Amino acid sequence: MLPTPAATPKAVPHKAPHQAPTKPLRILVADDADSARALLKALIEHMGHTVYQARDGAEAVELCRRLAPDVVLMDVTMPRLDGFEALAEIRKIPFERWIPVIFLTALEGTDAVARALMEGGDDYLQKPVQVNVLRAKLHAIGRSLLWQDEVFKHRAELSAYHDRAETEKQFARSLLDMLANTSRINDPSLSILSVPAAQLNGDVVAAARTPNGKLHVLLADGTGHGLAAALNVLPTIEPFYSMTSKGFGLPTILAELNYKLYTYLPRECYVAASMVAIDTVERRIEVWNGGMPDVLYIERNSGTVRMQPSTSLPLGILKPSDFDAELAILTLEEDAVLLLASDGLVEALGDEDLALGLERLADLVTSSGPDVDIGELVYRIAVSDKHEIDDDLTLLAVDCPAVPAVPAGPHNEVAPPRPKTPSGEWSVEIKLNALQLRETDLVPIVLGLVRSMGLGDEDNGRLFVVLSELFNNALDHGLLLLSTESKDRELDIEHYFKLREQRLAQLENGSITIAICRGSAADGRFMQVTVTDSGPGFDTAILDRHDELSRGGRGLRLVRGLCENLEFRGTGNVVVARLAIA
Repeated sequence: MLPTPAATPKAVPHKAPHQAPTKPLRILVADDADSARALLKALIEHMGHTVYQARDGAEAVELCRRLAPDVVLMDVTMPRLDGFEALAEIRKIPFERWIPVIFLTALEGTDAVARALMEGGDDYLQKPVQVNVLRAKLHAIGRSLLWQDEVFKHRAELSAYHDRAETEKQFARSLLDMLANTSRINDPSLSILSVPAAQLNGDVVAAARTPNGKLHVLLADGTGHGLAAALNVLPTIEPFYSMTSKGFGLPTILAELNYKLYTYLPRECYVAASMVAIDTVERRIEVWNGGMPDVLYIERNSGTVRMQPSTSLPLGILKPSDFDAELAILTLEEDAVLLLASDGLVEALGDEDLALGLERLADLVTSSGPDVDIGELVYRIAVSDKHEIDDDLTLLAVDCPAVPAVPAGPHNEVAPPRPKTPSGEWSVEIKLNALQLRETDLVPIVLGLVRSMGLGDEDNGRLFVVLSELFNNALDHGLLLLSTESKDRELDIEHYFKLREQRLAQLENGSITIAICRGSAADGRFMQVTVTDSGPGFDTAILDRHDELSRGGRGLRLVRGLCENLEFRGTGNVVVARLAIA
């Protein structure tokens, strides 16, 4: 058998190298030789481009100014202006884009080529021009111009995006300024330092008073910096002011803030915060710290520094059902200052070391006099000598001697207007059992109901003080069986309120009833408040044995000053207060 012949290989057609498409070009040819211009015009138009012609350098400059061509092919030797002189004038024209200039030269040698490039030319062609070289150079320039067009397109998109972002930032800044209006924070006891790292501050400071004069302050630090952080803290502002103006306590306000942040923010976003309530009647400070640097409480006379570290997670992390505001209780001293600082400020003071920053902050306060503006002092040391700020820097200082002891009417200008309702005689009664007493902030709820019936702001403030003190008296001494003398026996008031918190958490039986009625008498209108607890009662004569310096009975002495009449009935478990109202 004859062998099978080998298969003949198939011819493979030659493939030209891939050439990326380019756009048709507008090309200016500048040459004083008519024949050379005509030849180049024919070659270039055959390649699909448009040609303009200039007979000398001066005309080339004028056509460039008027037409802004894509490419200039320019002879070196021309009348009026030679190629180098014409190029110098062309480079002075403020074109919006790059216009490459290719020199046409019959000069030989590397010196001529070097000069063409050194004078500002982008490339050169040796005369006589070779068609394939001309085509390749124009193709390369066409690719570069396409890339340039893409850059311009992206630059325009970036510019439009930047304009939109600036508009949105301005809107966000206006919204934040409106909600966190510093005119709300006009309290003489406060000193504030706020230096944002970006155009928008991710830290927010808020301060307001309850109807009975308690001072609430909040420092919140949102995740990240700039717009994102500012948007994170946005949901905290209005609930803080609204609920404080209605008299809600810290646990209720914090629970609401956590609920809003947990509900509306993405899971990876949260807000570290520290919040403080200062009660000058009970001479105590409540502190909550969730993810912030230690809250500093400094007694100037003794130099004692107390640090309240973070004991809770930041707001927005825990489910509302798992959130429980753990408060620390401090005794309010006469000559002390309370400091709430963001981590950015503490790190700036301590060169990125939080512990060192807190120590330096405390040293600054203890070594300065009471008349020194703490915010200005810290700014000079922590901020003024730094060229760049990596994080928002915020400090809130509360000068405790400046906190007034007795409320003097409405304290917050941000309370929404009440609807107009009939204001005749009426009565309302609310009863809470043990479970509700553990979980409900009752007084603001009752006060909101009374306000809706037409109570004026001044009467509202007085009623809040009376209602709060009578309710707390019934709860503490009627149901929890806490002794008024124990406030004076302890070295400080902290133990008293820790014991109160423990007994309230264990309360299983008992109730408190609040009854409020408004009526008229010959001497004018009045409001009567009756608070009844189901406890065994107590000896009300004890209240009269407390002197002016005693912590015990201080709230009831304040109530007596606001009421026409205050009377205990039964075993001391019923108290009736009567107020004259407008």
